[in-house]
Amino acid sequence: MKFPNVWNSPDERFKEILKAYMFFSNEENKLIHKDSFRYHTKALFENGRVYCSKKAWDSLKDCKYFPIEIMSRLEKGEMQNVYLQNKLYDLKQKTKISLVWEHVVPFDVIFDKFLKNPTKENYINLLNLGVVCIITKDEDKELSDKKLSGKMPGNWDGKDIWARYNSVGIAIV
Repeated sequence: MKFPNVWNSPDERFKEILKAYMFFSNEENKLIHKDSFRYHTKALFENGRVYCSKKAWDSLKDCKYFPIEIMSRLEKGEMQNVYLQNKLYDLKQKTKISLVWEHVVPFDVIFDKFLKNPTKENYINLLNLGVVCIITKDEDKELSDKKLSGKMPGNWDGKDIWARYNSVGIAIV
């Protein structure tokens, strides 16, 4: 199975999710390869919005930071479906930056909400949760220490995407 085009319209992206669902399901239409389905559709749940924490932004001020170069190549279709796996690089200096690229609402939360109701309407609503943020390793550790690495706070209303960050005091620029 090839990776889907993440730059299509929500309707086209949903069709690609359905194709992947069928590909990873059995004859009874039950998803039997959940991890593979998850891996192949992850980018389709992101909405293209990227934010940065105040601390991360301060550490990037003097850095020739990758998104401008990478994003222009992605837009031209030269680097579709590139996963940096939580590693950010200063392409000019060719060094790793001590920051984390992560989903504001953990992807597993979004993915599980989709699997409970795999409809086009639900998918389009869930796109609002598919926001990415760049935070420092220390801020990532704060989330981890509060057991919020892969889940939302217990009192989450299902809408406030910043609930995890607010609960540990991460400020966004």
